Amino acid sequence: MKNGRPDLYADYLLDTLAEPERAKVAAEIGASPESAHELTLTRQALAVWAEGRVTESAPSADLRRRLLQTVAGRDRFAPFVALFRRLFDLPAQTAAELLAKADGLTDWLEAAPGVRYFHFAPGAALGQLEAGIVRIRAGATFPRHRHRGPEVTLVLDGTLLDRGQIYSAGQVVESATGSEHDYSAGAGRDLILASLHSGIDLI
Repeated sequence: MKNGRPDLYADYLLDTLAEPERAKVAAEIGASPESAHELTLTRQALAVWAEGRVTESAPSADLRRRLLQTVAGRDRFAPFVALFRRLFDLPAQTAAELLAKADGLTDWLEAAPGVRYFHFAPGAALGQLEAGIVRIRAGATFPRHRHRGPEVTLVLDGTLLDRGQIYSAGQVVESATGSEHDYSAGAGRDLILASLHSGIDLI
C-alpha cells in the first residue's frame, strides 16, 4: 500500500486493526489491483512463516469432540442467528430451519460447478426482495454477474474472496446497484452465505 506501513497488510489479514483503519485498508485494496496483489503476497508470506512454526500435536479426546461439535452442525451458526434474523426479517423458528437446511443435501439448485443455492422468502418488511443461501465448494467460483439492485450478503461459514478482500463468518458484504463481480470460496472449507438482493444477471 502506498504511503502506508508495510505491516498493515499483515495486521489486516490477522484482523488486528481497529475498525476505522481496517475499513481504510479494505477500501484501498478494493480500489487498487496493485494493493490487492500486495495483499496476496503478504498472505503467502504469512502462510510460509506460520508453517515453519506450527508443530503437529494430537488433541485430547475431549478437545477433539468439542472441536468437531463446533465445526459441524447448525450450532456453528449460533453467533450469527440474531444478525441473520435482522437482515432477513425472520422469526426465530424460520431462521433456525433455514440454517439447518444449509447443511442439508436436498432441495439445492446448481448455479455452476461447485456452486449450489436455494431460495427462501424474506420477511414481509422487505417487500419484493429475493433471498437465498448459497453453498460454494472450497476453491470454486460463483460466476460473474451484475446486480439489478443493492445486495447484502452475510457470510455464515468458510471464507469469501471478493474483489481483492477476504471475509469470514459473521461479516456482511454490500454491493451497489449495477456493480459487477464474481467471488470465490477460500481453500479448505465450503463457503456458505445468505444473500438479499433484487435479482442478478450473469455476464
